[in-house]
Amino acid sequence: MNHFIKKTALLFILLTVPVFCGFCIGAGVQLGVIPSGESLEFSAAGTMRLDRIPIQFAFGLNGGSIDDECIFGMGGSVDFIFLNIQIINNWNFYSAAGLGGDFYLGTNKNFYTSAGLRALLGMDFLFMDGFLQLYFQQVIEPCFVFKNDATYKNGLCLKFPIEAGLRFQF
Repeated sequence: MNHFIKKTALLFILLTVPVFCGFCIGAGVQLGVIPSGESLEFSAAGTMRLDRIPIQFAFGLNGGSIDDECIFGMGGSVDFIFLNIQIINNWNFYSAAGLGGDFYLGTNKNFYTSAGLRALLGMDFLFMDGFLQLYFQQVIEPCFVFKNDATYKNGLCLKFPIEAGLRFQF
């Protein structure tokens, strides 16, 4: 089994590295606050943004509370940037749409999962000759929430993540 994991990791690296070698990649960290009607969550994620293919994605850890229960889990998102306008020299405005999802474990042995669409507006600032990118984005995320507790009503939820991050371009 150990050899299978090593071979799979090596195959993944050999297939993805050549694809990304021809692209400028921005990699960094992102912090966020995710308020919704029933919860308040916080996130810390690793993020990447490709230059030639207008895609950004993030994956990380989330925590917070939902219905007076502490939750901890992980989440991720993938966004396609369809509008990127330069306002002045190093200040840009962008808009994107994508998908997001979360999985949480609660302190009362419940689990929560949510998945949905994302629409976002953001601004980024480039520093140090385009090497450092600071960004802020506001997201609207209608999603479907599922909880394994029979007393909880599963259904649609509207989240409003506010995310900020720092990426290094290489």
